[in-house]
Amino acid sequence: MSTTLSGKLHGLARISLSVCSIAAFFLASGVRADTPVCHTSAGDVCHDGKVGVPKKDAVVLGEYVEARTCDVWTGPCFSNAELNTTGEFAVLGWSVAKGSWLGQDLAGLKLTAAVRAEGTLMSRGEGAVKTIVFVDRRATDEQARALIALGKKLAGKYFTNVLDVRRADISYTRDDVEVTLEVKDTLKVKTTALSRLGDAHCGNEEVAYPSLASTDAFRCAKTIVHYYRGKGLNARWSDPFKRSAMVGTFSL
Repeated sequence: MSTTLSGKLHGLARISLSVCSIAAFFLASGVRADTPVCHTSAGDVCHDGKVGVPKKDAVVLGEYVEARTCDVWTGPCFSNAELNTTGEFAVLGWSVAKGSWLGQDLAGLKLTAAVRAEGTLMSRGEGAVKTIVFVDRRATDEQARALIALGKKLAGKYFTNVLDVRRADISYTRDDVEVTLEVKDTLKVKTTALSRLGDAHCGNEEVAYPSLASTDAFRCAKTIVHYYRGKGLNARWSDPFKRSAMVGTFSL
């Protein structure tokens, strides 16, 4: 047998052994390989360790999603490698379920934003941040101002340097961690559940960053679609199939 052929067979044997080892791990642990890492359990204990209960006496509440251009559920080796080489872009979105802000009924209205920083968001090198805000076209002028104020209250500094506010048709749907947020031809985020086999790369995964906006609780998710094609930030991006999303709830 030639040395080359022997080497190839040896390599195939190692790969087979690795696959078998992974399969044996899941069989021994009783965990299906496609079991979601982050799932709804009794009491809705979320991946960030919080229980998703609205604040007592909340006047407004709803759902939240964000997607970044770096992994947010990952191991330290991955997050350190990505630090200030990526992760400077994000899309944030809110869907108000019920309640009011600044005296305006916001039930059913949506708000979303595209964010660009100088470095990785939520890191020491984050630097200056620029934001483009999209307000639900159905909102009155008073409701639009209240939505922006709500976004500023929840997202803080990420609503400080707003370069432009644009009216838009914002679509939003959610089924557990499967969310679709879209401003047609401008931005879109679509998420799905993380899986143990496909998304747990090193076994040391954890929530690497806090959410960009205040939440009652959030769960990490995987992006199927994540892009921004709009103007105003001197940047456009498309960054799908990453462990880069957070899906949660908010109340004030």
